[in-house]
Parts: sequence; C-alpha cells; structure tokens
Amino acid sequence: MWKLSPLGLFTIHIEKLYIRNFRNFSEVAVPFATPVTAIIGPNNVGKSNLLAALRLLFDPALSRQARLLEKEDFHEKTSVDDGREILISAILSGFENNARRATDGIIHWLTSP
Repeated sequence: MWKLSPLGLFTIHIEKLYIRNFRNFSEVAVPFATPVTAIIGPNNVGKSNLLAALRLLFDPALSRQARLLEKEDFHEKTSVDDGREILISAILSGFENNARRATDGIIHWLTSP
C-alpha cells in the first residue's frame, strides 16, 4: 500500500485532524483520504482556518511570533479568559511501513556480499 515518493522518500499520511476551539471550529474531526485529500467548500466555512491549523501543527518554518495565538483565534463561544484551550492534533500513519522498509534495507545491506 505504501510506496516511495518520486523523490525516493518514505511517505507519512495524515489520517485525521482534530481541531477544538480554534477560530470557527468549536470541535471537528477531519478525515483525510489516501493518497490525496481536496479541501473544498463555499466561502466562510473554514477552509483557510483548517490550513492554518495544519500549518501551526506541521510547519517548522513558522516563526515563534506567528505561533502566538490571539483572542480572535479562540472559537466565538470560547475565550482565553474562560481558561479553555485550543487543541490541534493529528493522527499520522505510515511509520510502521517506513520502519519496516528501512529495516529491510539494512538487512539487505548486511547480508549482501
């Protein structure tokens, strides 16, 4: 099921993204399809906010300043003053297959003449 990418790298897949109390999301679980998920919908449903959540979670180039959340980032019915938190998390898959492939390569290298 898992293949090397065109660059010869192993692939990791986002299975599901969980968002709670972030911008227009009170609470949502977004499943991702393999191999590609398209994010489509009418205006003002949260497509850009979903991408912002993914960026907060996965973009190592995002500056520390850009990671600081504002009151406006909390869902409208939630406030930082309420002591509530924003939660963004993801379930990833593919690690098992990547580890197995890496091990297969090492075993092959160790046993080859």
